[in-house]
Amino acid sequence: MDLAAQAGSQSQSVDDAHRRIVFVSNFYPPATVGGAEVVAHRQALALKERGWEVFAFAGQLTSGAVPGGTLVTDEQDGIPVYRLEIQSLDPDSNFSWPLAEAYFRALVSAYDIKWVFCHNVIGLGVGIIPLARSMGLRVITTLHDNWGHCYRGTRLREDGSVCDTPQECWACHPGIRIPSGGRLPMRVRRDYVAWCLEQADTLISPSRFTARSYDEAGVARDRINAVSNGIDLHAIPPVLRSGEGPVNFLCAAYMGEHKGIPQLLEAAELLWSREDLRGRWTLSLAGAGHLAPMVQARLAASKFGDAVRFLGKLPRAELIRTLSRSQAVVLPSVWPENEPVILLESIASGAVPIATNLGGNPELIRHGKTGILVEPADPAAIAVAMIHLIENGPSLIPTLSAANLAQRDRLSERHTMDRLEALLTNPPAPAPAPLPVIICGGGEPDLGSKTLVNTLHDVLPDTPIRLIWEDWADAQTWSGAVAYWHWTRESDLLPAFERAARYGLPVITRSDPDLTARFNWAAGLHHYQQPEGFAAILQQLLSTPPSDQMKPEVALSKSILRAYTMLRDRRDFRLEAATLK
Repeated sequence: MDLAAQAGSQSQSVDDAHRRIVFVSNFYPPATVGGAEVVAHRQALALKERGWEVFAFAGQLTSGAVPGGTLVTDEQDGIPVYRLEIQSLDPDSNFSWPLAEAYFRALVSAYDIKWVFCHNVIGLGVGIIPLARSMGLRVITTLHDNWGHCYRGTRLREDGSVCDTPQECWACHPGIRIPSGGRLPMRVRRDYVAWCLEQADTLISPSRFTARSYDEAGVARDRINAVSNGIDLHAIPPVLRSGEGPVNFLCAAYMGEHKGIPQLLEAAELLWSREDLRGRWTLSLAGAGHLAPMVQARLAASKFGDAVRFLGKLPRAELIRTLSRSQAVVLPSVWPENEPVILLESIASGAVPIATNLGGNPELIRHGKTGILVEPADPAAIAVAMIHLIENGPSLIPTLSAANLAQRDRLSERHTMDRLEALLTNPPAPAPAPLPVIICGGGEPDLGSKTLVNTLHDVLPDTPIRLIWEDWADAQTWSGAVAYWHWTRESDLLPAFERAARYGLPVITRSDPDLTARFNWAAGLHHYQQPEGFAAILQQLLSTPPSDQMKPEVALSKSILRAYTMLRDRRDFRLEAATLK
């Protein structure tokens, strides 16, 4: 697709480029997976209404009709959308995609765009953020979940527990596969994602909880603004709920384990066991997801009858009508939610929310005052909360509903857009100095180096750094790095040392007698045997001014390197510095 030609057909002058912005989101309406892409589109529309020229650069799940990496265009509510068929959502490759970066660069250059608003970018690649910065664009990024420090985004471990050691990604995933074969430690993926994210001018989290989780994970510390996503109040009619008649419960969520769907079904069974309450309640589940077949099968095999229904994925208008007919909304998530859209909508509509006491939920619900909070992963607690509403409905539901309607205005996205536009147009807050970068390379690291990478946060607890694999580092990253770490004995050090010398970087490598003999002349070459030795070298380099890290002898090293390169096909000789003086 010729983006430049398409841009030339636009009637608007390039002089208006100061108000041109592109929203970046891995999915975008009408094809949605979660609430983040709905928020992205709503904010894009709001800026358009405020006079901005808005574009969207998005991904979409490949249908198989066209290959991954194909760019297609359409328009959504007057916003031109450039959709890239996503190649992979696998954690091994969903965070870095040079093709997406190339398309993004072409789009931004063709329309002379000056602002970038990133939402979820996993699938398109986080490299879009530093690329945009290198092009002189203002970048604002909203963190809808934990993708900046957890490859799953949910902080859930294999056993379903919430992770409280974000540095130990290896416990959930052994490492990421690389094209040349083998695996890299998950720490390297995590560091690259965090490093890219920290290049943004402005970072936003809809909840204070998620902002704190990034702080605790050591990512973008003290830089994240808590700004609610807000909602379009015009689309959510306010209805004071009555407690008379059956209590209709609604769960509108992705049908997946992290949303607590299995626990909700167990709670429904506990509720059904109360024969005295049958006929006084209904439960509707709405949404798509990989557990949808399981939900349908369990309901088909149950004795619930019409009391529990699976509605599937509803059109937006039908979902809002279903919400308006529901007295309560249940969100039994077992992962720490950020700011669930369905909770905002339930509060604004006057429904009573029941949600787990986890993540950002307590920021939206005052237990016993505006809704009910329950312990996560506890079907009995969910059932008790639902029974409490059923048995006390006539008095309790109108009271809680009125309390929610009273706070309706503060949820308006109008307030959100006022803050976002100010963050976009005002000078960004000064960013702290970036963490030191260590370029890593040499193919797949050996077992000793993998162990060192996975435990480096314990070896150097007070020395935060970013480990960036050499294939993900551009010239600017190499120039700003502190050192090059050649982490395996199995590959030739010469190409690595040649590249490191080009950027004036010292080289850290594991001790090897033959290696030491061949490169004993090299200034800036540091050997270690044990993790403690690596830590000592790194601390020394970090405490040394960059200009002093490579001694004056580096010029001699470079000249020797050139001579060595010319003769590298001969492996049976040893160069001495004295022979080249």
